[in-house]
Amino acid sequence: AQGVQDSAMALSYLGQACEPGRSSTMLDLGCGDGSMARSLIQSPAVGRVFAIDCARKELEAARELAEKQGLVPEDGLFFVRADAQALPFRDGQVDAIWCGACLHVVED
Repeated sequence: AQGVQDSAMALSYLGQACEPGRSSTMLDLGCGDGSMARSLIQSPAVGRVFAIDCARKELEAARELAEKQGLVPEDGLFFVRADAQALPFRDGQVDAIWCGACLHVVED
């Protein structure tokens, strides 16, 4: 139930950063098990979600969970191993960023 509340809250806030009537590109920074990314991609307002984590094992587990739900890259859900301080995106390529699953491990 908490995950549903979190995703509803995230979509409410993230929706304010996006253009109405256009599929948005979201970034789930420090995605962990990918639960938020899986929720976001199921919203009609979201066209792509890049779930980012620096931990390979976390990404593998997140990808497996997504596949069990039938969510694949063709649906717009992408799992990317990257460092939050060196993201592989150009300015303006992402409409909004969610960072709710990793703040407890960020040192600065």
